[in-house]
This record gives sequence, C-alpha cells and structure tokens, in this order.
Amino acid sequence: VISVPPLAEQQRIVGLLDEAFAGIATAKANAEKNHQNARALFESHLQSVFTQHGKSVRAGWHKTKLAELADVQSGSGFPTQFQGKVTGGLPFYKVSDMNIEGNEHNMVHENNSITEQVRKQLGASLFPKGSVIFPKIGGAIATNKKRLTSRDCCVDNNVMGVIPKPGKMTSEFLYYFFLAYNLSDFANEAHLPSIKKTVVEDWELCVPKSTAEQERIVE
Repeated sequence: VISVPPLAEQQRIVGLLDEAFAGIATAKANAEKNHQNARALFESHLQSVFTQHGKSVRAGWHKTKLAELADVQSGSGFPTQFQGKVTGGLPFYKVSDMNIEGNEHNMVHENNSITEQVRKQLGASLFPKGSVIFPKIGGAIATNKKRLTSRDCCVDNNVMGVIPKPGKMTSEFLYYFFLAYNLSDFANEAHLPSIKKTVVEDWELCVPKSTAEQERIVE
C-alpha cells in the first residue's frame, strides 16, 4: 500500500523534479566545460614551457639531451613465484599498478612487493623515489601513462624509468616534461612498438639551468 497525492499535486511535484534534473544536467555540462577549458590551458602552458625545438633558448635555460640530466633504465624480470606478496616492503610495479585508484600522479599503492634480499637475488634494478616511470612496450604505450615513484621501488621489464640527476633536474620538472609529450613520440613503428633506452637518452629539451627556477615553474 502506498500513499499518493492528488493528480494536480503529482503534476506539481513532477514539474519540480523536472526542473531539478534540468538544473543538474546544466551544472554537469558547465563543470565539464570548465574542466576541458582548464585542461586546455594546462596543456597550452606545458607546450609553452617544454616545446622549444627550433626556437631560441631563453635566458637562464640551456638545450641539452635528457641523458645529461637523468639516467634512463629499463625494468627487470619478475618471475611469477615472487609475485602476489604485499608485505616485502619494496614495491615491484607493473604497468597495471598505474591503474590503481590513487596512483594517478604518484605511485603510492602496489599489488606486489619484495624484500631487499629478493631484489638482490633477482638482480632487479632499484628505482629511487622521484623517478618517472612509464610503459615501454606494446599497446600500453598508447595509454600515455607517466607516474612519479613516491619511494624506492622496482619495476618489471615492461616498464622504463627515468631518474633525475641531483642538481640537474628536479623530479616534478621531469614529470611535467614527460606530460608535455606523447609516449608514442619515443616509440618505434614496429608491429609491437617499443621505446628504446637510447632514444629516450637522446631526447633534446630546453631546461632552466637552475633547479630553483625549475621548482618555480613547477609551482
């Protein structure tokens, strides 16, 4: 048994609900438009900061190759018998970990971790906090994901990492540099595309010589 108001009252309530839903739809559309405008502004600023090829180098900046500012290294094999543990203390990231909620910018969650003893046993490279990691092979490159590591970690052999050199480049500035480009810019055109270490190392960019200026731009 339900209670219903008279027909006229029903029509009045429906009218109010229609107005409310119309208002919600308008608000959502405006919010989406504002988000798109903000994103476009952000993308435009990224391009103005980092896309300097063929242009004069501004005062206090210099043109160089990424290898002069950071170390580039690939991930390591991660045998299945060492996977599935989350109490080892040292994250061992796969491309799929970049999809975990909360990992949209910094890698703070993981599906697998190992101990330092296991890392040495596997001969896995260590990526320090502040490294930029991204997919380096196959269709995952097209997802264009770049992430900052929030602590020392390992990554598997489908992932590449770039480690900024102290005093040369800050982690956040390096991260925004990668945001300014598509990973496909680094990849070859093979049937199974991949990103080569040497290609990333040879990437030319213009950066402020001062890390203080890099930090200012990041802010």
